[in-house]
Amino acid sequence: MSFKNYIDTLASTGKYFFTQDEALTSLGITKSALNSSLRRLKTKNEIASPLKGFFIIIPPEYRSLGALPPEEFIDNLMQHLNLPYYVGLQSAAQYYGAAHQKPQSFQVIIPKTRREIRIGKVKIVFITKSDAAVSPTRQFNTPRGYIRIATPELLAVDLVTFSHRSGGISEAYNILSELSENLKLEEFAQALHHVKKAPPIQRLGYFFDCLGLVEFEQTCEAALKKHPYVRKATLDPQSPSTGAVLNEKWNLLINIDLEVENDT
Repeated sequence: MSFKNYIDTLASTGKYFFTQDEALTSLGITKSALNSSLRRLKTKNEIASPLKGFFIIIPPEYRSLGALPPEEFIDNLMQHLNLPYYVGLQSAAQYYGAAHQKPQSFQVIIPKTRREIRIGKVKIVFITKSDAAVSPTRQFNTPRGYIRIATPELLAVDLVTFSHRSGGISEAYNILSELSENLKLEEFAQALHHVKKAPPIQRLGYFFDCLGLVEFEQTCEAALKKHPYVRKATLDPQSPSTGAVLNEKWNLLINIDLEVENDT
């Protein structure tokens, strides 16, 4: 069997990835011969390698992208790495119809640090979160398998916790305004139990206050009472606090104006 026939056979069975070891075993060829075949098909954009020893098969409709869309191979890649993960932030918001714009990178939450991946026009960034392995997720189907996505409640918490990685606090507020109809109160309360620091809860409480979502606002108040120290914080941690007005209810310095952006 030729190498081209090998990847065509894989694709015909719905498998769009393979490892170097799998190819060597299946084809019974030397590593040098395999590398030669890999280089040839990489040049034609028929395969790509997001990670050493791991390859994806690129169907014709994605050759101009230089890769499969990340949601179509991230689960296989994470299994290969034996790393728990979930898709979060703006990338997850798209699955709930809450993203105002497509993020420039595909955002993946994992329990340890990894460098970003760039392959063709695809960029995957990894955000480190120690309890990623036990965070609540939902499973969504993709054309090549499935993918793990943050629950709406976890997403709400992560948006304010990692606002510097997802377009800033105003973007987090806009996503939350769209996401709120997907939130369940009990699951949201459970998500807050795992928030170790008070400022994300203070910011979420202020968000819900602005949006008029009283039950979620009260849930944030209840969660804050369990924190021994609720210090003064800024609404936007990336903006200066000069001239900011203190919101005493949430002990927040309101250093930016929040407005819900309407899609045009």
